[in-house]
Amino acid sequence: LFSGLMECVLCGASFVGYAAHGSGGRYRYYRCNTQVSKGAEACTQRTLNADDVERVFLEKLKTRLTSEHALTDMVRGHNEALKEAQAQRGKQLPALEREIVTIERKQRRLFEAIEDAETGLSKRDVAPRLRELADLKAQKELEHDELKTQLAAKPIKLSKQTIEEWVEFFEALFADESALARKAFVQSLVVSVKID
Repeated sequence: LFSGLMECVLCGASFVGYAAHGSGGRYRYYRCNTQVSKGAEACTQRTLNADDVERVFLEKLKTRLTSEHALTDMVRGHNEALKEAQAQRGKQLPALEREIVTIERKQRRLFEAIEDAETGLSKRDVAPRLRELADLKAQKELEHDELKTQLAAKPIKLSKQTIEEWVEFFEALFADESALARKAFVQSLVVSVKID
């Protein structure tokens, strides 16, 4: 469930899930990848019982995601972060628009140079530079579109009804015992888990 998501704070490596068969059946556990690849001397992190780690983590996650107070705090935090990010991105937009205009000006000058018989330049002479400018312009326009999309994002409207609906939604997700659904759910919410 957490392979690649858990990070060892002792060495910075990811934990990797393993399974072993013993007299009592199949055992699942997580080990620091530094230990696996370089040996126990390279990192002193302990091996973790996968069932225990997953149970405790899912219980804490469920408690957090089914608490109206915690969800309200998360939405407020999200909205504040969105506002700050949009203020920063809003400053980037004019500079990006100026870059696009500059690229277009360079393209125009090259086309004018081709049309001007006195320069002696042919399309073949400037084709590599025109392609380079066209690629750069396409890249900058893509960045511009992404930035505009990010700037158009709206904050989440905080209402008691919305929070109650989210609590119901998360309770239903935690009630789903499907391992595949649970893994996808956790990986969509969790960036990393630090283990000390």
